[in-house]
Amino acid sequence: MIATFWEHLEELRIRILRSFAAVLILSFIFYNFSSALVDFLIKPVGKVVFTSPAEALMAHVSVAFWAGVFVCIPLIAFELWRFLEVGLVTGEKSRAVKFGLLAFALFILGAAFGYYIFLPAMLNVFLSFARPNLVPMISLRSYIDFVVSTVIGCGFVFETPLLALFLSRLGVIDAAFLIRHRRVAILIIFVVAAIVTPPDVLSQLFMAVPLLAFYELSILLVRFSGKR
Repeated sequence: MIATFWEHLEELRIRILRSFAAVLILSFIFYNFSSALVDFLIKPVGKVVFTSPAEALMAHVSVAFWAGVFVCIPLIAFELWRFLEVGLVTGEKSRAVKFGLLAFALFILGAAFGYYIFLPAMLNVFLSFARPNLVPMISLRSYIDFVVSTVIGCGFVFETPLLALFLSRLGVIDAAFLIRHRRVAILIIFVVAAIVTPPDVLSQLFMAVPLLAFYELSILLVRFSGKR
């Protein structure tokens, strides 16, 4: 048993290192295209500035890294799957594959929603406070961090109904549980929104409201899935 445990631990270490190496290699590759990626990301806001000598360089490095992570998501998921599949029977493997593919599709859909719909809406609200004597000067690094947190946050928000459905299938939660703990969930949602967004109330509300909506959707999905 001890030998088996250490063997599994070693396998997990190798798969983590393999995933990290893939992210690192792709990040180096994407750095050659980082200027185009930065231009793509700043398109919703139009123009940004950098306020320190190294800020633009670090922003390009950050964009290249996140591009590498994003492209490597299928590989990371595959490595995780290969590690977990040994403990699953045939029927469970089929369901796990379907669940993984759906989770990946929802994440991509959420990320696209975050960039093309959610981000422009947030920027329209934030920049509406500009006046002739109050000119917005958005720094490149802070803007990149803002975009990344928004896009990734939206990607994970789209996962919440699927996560709730998965937990209901395991018998961990049901609709009554979600309804009974709604107040606690609301508190957790606002805490999460405060962590993953810039430190201002509007950003937190922009993130919290969709999370609340998906929580209510999760209740409906769990209720109609037969787990009452």
